[in-house]
Amino acid sequence: MNSQVVVHPNTKRVQYIGEVLPIAKAVQGAADGGQILVSGDLVGKLRVSSGLEGGGKEVWDLVHLGLHQLENKVDEDPFALSVVSEHSVNIQ
Repeated sequence: MNSQVVVHPNTKRVQYIGEVLPIAKAVQGAADGGQILVSGDLVGKLRVSSGLEGGGKEVWDLVHLGLHQLENKVDEDPFALSVVSEHSVNIQ
């Protein structure tokens, strides 16, 4: 995937450029109000970065929702989606 993440020099906000943006918009559009949806790709990357790719207890609770055809990605294979359980999110 040809994408880039940069920090805007003036606002210091993160900007996503490339193929990742329409995928993120499609995943966001598939969520109901208050849901945090994540793609299977993100779950895999989180497992690797957390050292859990070989197994182990995750520190977040996910409910796997199966494969979904995302609205603006009808020409592509379905995406694996999961919802982050509300018990995993600590809002302080």
